[in-house]
Amino acid sequence: MTELEELTVFKEMTLIEDGIAFAFKFPGNWIYNSCLRCPTDIGIIVSTDERKVTVRAWHNFGVEGSPMDTNWRVHVADPLQAWATLGSYMNYTHGGVRKLWMESISDGTK
Repeated sequence: MTELEELTVFKEMTLIEDGIAFAFKFPGNWIYNSCLRCPTDIGIIVSTDERKVTVRAWHNFGVEGSPMDTNWRVHVADPLQAWATLGSYMNYTHGGVRKLWMESISDGTK
């Protein structure tokens, strides 16, 4: 594994931890980020009294169809690969999954 690949894996492993640390710097404000491997967005907020942390995740498992579809498979670890391998990456817009969920809630479809 190259040094760049190792740094990428490290970034993935610390995505939530870094988000929580950042949220503690700005209590009362949502901090958003996205998974590098799958269509999942996360939001983290620390209460203004810094006693409560809320982590929300929005996932896109694709449309009904085969679990062999990439949108489904990307959420499941390959048992033949170590958990820290780079694997495939999904190309989607940062925050796009959260935005779709919020739009469907605001228009009453969920």
